[in-house]
Order: sequence, then C-alpha cells, then structure tokens
Amino acid sequence: MKKFWIVAVAVLALAACKKDKSGSQNTNQTTYEERLVGDWDLTAIHYKTVIPNPTGGEPINVDDDGQDVSGEFNINKDPNQVNMDISFTANVPTPFGVLPVPISQQTAGTWTVSADNSTIYLESEGETLILEVKKNEENLQVFESVIPNNIQGFGQIDVLTTLTLKRQN
Repeated sequence: MKKFWIVAVAVLALAACKKDKSGSQNTNQTTYEERLVGDWDLTAIHYKTVIPNPTGGEPINVDDDGQDVSGEFNINKDPNQVNMDISFTANVPTPFGVLPVPISQQTAGTWTVSADNSTIYLESEGETLILEVKKNEENLQVFESVIPNNIQGFGQIDVLTTLTLKRQN
C-alpha cells in the first residue's frame, strides 16, 4: 500500500493544471487536459514527515529528496487513464544511521480534475489519491500530496510528497 500511494501521487502529478498565481499571463491556448495528455518523466521527488523514534527519544524529522529517481508516466484521455513505472531511493534516518529504502512501482488507474484545475484525483484499486497542483506549465508539472503510509511498528504516518515531472520530447 505504501508503494502504491507514492506511485499514485506521482501519477496524479501528471494530470493537473492550475491558474498561475504569479500574475503572469498564460498564453497557452490548449486546455489543461490536453496539456496533460502524453508521456512524462519523473525527474524529482521530495518527501517530508515525522516518524516516531524507535528508541523512545525525540521523533525523527525526515525531509529529503529521492535519489536515483526515474519514472515514466503515460497519460491518456477518453478514457482518462494513466500508466506509470517509477523508481527511486528514499533515505530514511534512524538513530543508527541512514537507511536507504528502494521504491519501485508499476501501476495503472484513472484520473479526473477539479473544476478549477487545482486538484487531480487518481483512482486505482478502489483508492483515491488527491494531488494539489503547485506548478502548471506546458512541459513541467509539480504536484504535492499527503500520502498516508502504514509502517510496521509505527502505525500510520502521513508523508508530504512533492513530484516534479517533465514532458518527454
């Protein structure tokens, strides 16, 4: 389930658009859905959370970028389907040092967007993941989502995840 949510966030990242709040004019004449359709590469992933300390001390802050990031997303319309294949290494600090955790996932699902193009909803295996659009450009999308993860011995931990995607040439 943990891997699915990480992948789902990545997929949602591919499927959204949002008005630019910086004051610049968007001269793109395509709809946001038209811009999302196509092939995208996952180029960066950032994650942030707090996990309980297994030794009972202060909680452990985790705030890092994924390493060895690679991924491909294929977004289709009519029907709105997405297929993805991603991998990266998450470095998780422990009281005994950093534990590299390889993440690799292939999945498929459907996507929809909110009326204001600020949020993407990804459906896969009966689960819905919500992705907030942070940057919406023709060839660059940045998305953020809180992904719940059930970690053995710790229970549910919410991970704030940011995904950066670039359109394939």
